[in-house]
Amino acid sequence: MDAIAPIRWDGGFTLIELLVVVVILAVLAGILITAVSDSAVDSQEAALVSTLTGLRKAIDVYKLEHGTYPGQTSAQPTQACSGTVGKGKGWPDNKGAKKAFVEQLTSYTTSAGGACSVFEGTFRYGPYFRADALPDNPMTGSNALKLVDDGDLAMSSDAKSPKGWKYDVLTGKLIADDQDYDHL
Repeated sequence: MDAIAPIRWDGGFTLIELLVVVVILAVLAGILITAVSDSAVDSQEAALVSTLTGLRKAIDVYKLEHGTYPGQTSAQPTQACSGTVGKGKGWPDNKGAKKAFVEQLTSYTTSAGGACSVFEGTFRYGPYFRADALPDNPMTGSNALKLVDDGDLAMSSDAKSPKGWKYDVLTGKLIADDQDYDHL
């Protein structure tokens, strides 16, 4: 019977073994990086959908209580207010309509849309969105607001670079002003 030769171990790995381990680690790292980056985009999209849902609900409730969409009428009240009064002029003054839109969603309002920071007297509606300003678009980091009066329910973004929000004062439609996400 032949004697079994003892196995000799030098205490190291061969080059082939090391290369196989490095390749396996690189593949795993690639999979992990892809999964992590996809989850970051997914969470931003979820935040965008949530923000749009909240803003759209606020716009709809405002319309139900006032008969017009926010930004169509002036936020400057005709009644006395002991707090901060609205200053937005409403549509068709673009800058004034943007201000009125935010004031009418974030303040107490009269039935005509006049805004006040204090709940009193005829300022009994709202606020519909509890913030001092529009939230940032989670995908772009901007809360810029572009107002239009196209009356187009199929409105889409025409921004050259991604912006914040786009809003039609005639239809109340609000979208992300970003061509990649305006369908949400």
